[in-house]
Amino acid sequence: MNSIRSIDTLHTHGYMRRINLQTDLAQLADLIELVFSSTMDSSGRAALREMRAMSRLGAGVRMLSHLNEATAGVHLGFVWMVGDRLVGNVSIYPANYPPSLGKTWIVANVGVHPDFQGRGIAKQLMRASIELIQQKEGKRAILQVDADNAVAIHLYQSLGFVEERTWLNWKRPPSTRLPDAARIEGVYIRHPRRSEWHDEWILAQHLRANGGLGWLRPLHPTLFKQSWWRTGLNWLNFRGIERLVIRADDDQSLLASAWIETSLTSANKLTLLISEHNHAQNTQALLQTIIRRFGNNTLMLEHPVDDALTNTWLDYYGFTRKRTVMHMTWESHS
Repeated sequence: MNSIRSIDTLHTHGYMRRINLQTDLAQLADLIELVFSSTMDSSGRAALREMRAMSRLGAGVRMLSHLNEATAGVHLGFVWMVGDRLVGNVSIYPANYPPSLGKTWIVANVGVHPDFQGRGIAKQLMRASIELIQQKEGKRAILQVDADNAVAIHLYQSLGFVEERTWLNWKRPPSTRLPDAARIEGVYIRHPRRSEWHDEWILAQHLRANGGLGWLRPLHPTLFKQSWWRTGLNWLNFRGIERLVIRADDDQSLLASAWIETSLTSANKLTLLISEHNHAQNTQALLQTIIRRFGNNTLMLEHPVDDALTNTWLDYYGFTRKRTVMHMTWESHS
């Protein structure tokens, strides 16, 4: 890469400043690609292409920055400069959390050029980011980090971040063979009634009190009680969500819930909430049903790494472990 190349003047310390979208986007895209190439998915690569395209707009990029998802996620960040070269970055932007949870900010793209790592640059960028979040009256900051990245985890812990929960990202391509169907007695799967959102909410509180439903999905009733407005918006954007539930024999409690989120342009996204009671039969029944109905498209799933029971069945039904990610949270005490 021309803009991010090995630097001979390693004695130069450089300086920190706020990002300037008009001048920094191309170099920032190069840095992000260099640092995160091993874990970047197709959506991440598409975002880099958008950033490079936006960088050619010059002064016009400021007018469009808030309308473009790729630039909206970096325009409040900090960069570290050595001469005219961008060698470090931290991006921050507000999370779309319900107002009752308080202002939450996302910390992302924490990266330093390999030639400058180990010099405290990331820590200075992170401190500046936290100070800016505090100035904007943020209640918390959240980030994702690969669970095996001990150096980064230690940095975040030194700044007051704590582990929320660790997650496995799963993927099942449509070409994956479905195991022979198991005969499962006594399990009845159906669509939930609209009034049953509260039962799903109670099940989620039991299973996901720590960490919510995954990245950017905090445990909040609005995730379960879908409004007519949101349903209509999904329809207009060719998105849909189908929900399946399994109730106890006495009909007093919900034993399992599955959400299948679909769209025309991306993989189907699953959410599984399965209680310990009758776990094996309920999990098999749900996964067989989901794969038969939606397995002609790629299936993606984010699931807690500590739920060994469900993860064992995901292995069995052909889901592949793609990445293990720790979610960390910083809380403001001011």
